Amino acid sequence: CLEGGLINKALADFNRAVKIDPEHPDAYISRGVVYKEKGFLDGALADFNRAIEIDSKNSDAYNNRGIVYGIKGIYDKAMADFDRAIELNPENKKAHENRIITYRKISGSRLTEQDKYKNKDKVGYKLKL
Repeated sequence: CLEGGLINKALADFNRAVKIDPEHPDAYISRGVVYKEKGFLDGALADFNRAIEIDSKNSDAYNNRGIVYGIKGIYDKAMADFDRAIELNPENKKAHENRIITYRKISGSRLTEQDKYKNKDKVGYKLKL
């Protein structure tokens, strides 16, 4: 989590990076993360969308966009983005974690680690464990 002047410096740096290479998805992803941290969710979504336009196979872009959708309470889009992030990169641990967190919000349940493994057959399909 960036604080104070650091977040503003980071934003300035990523703005420069986008101007230097407007076809580099990581610059948009990084700036989108800063926008999210500052609470500029629409700006973050725009940057994650742009990153996906540039590279439709970028797992991190989908994961980060899913986080913003989750913050906005648009859980169906969040889950779709986490699913896509995992499809593109099954090793993306953050996307797996975010999907579980979002599923908990949707279901209103609190799955413990023990529940997750004990009931794998029951909840595994929904969580894709």
